[in-house]
Amino acid sequence: MYKHIYFYISTVYISLHVITYTHIFLYSSIHPQSVSTLTLTTNLQ
Repeated sequence: MYKHIYFYISTVYISLHVITYTHIFLYSSIHPQSVSTLTLTTNLQ
């Protein structure tokens, strides 16, 4: 039971990170200036 919950949480967590990094990557190709600010904010969290 607990293993399923743990697996679900980790899958959601990983997919959220993948989505975030994909967005940052796509955004960086359009707006290269704002990437440094974005990476700074993500590193602080």
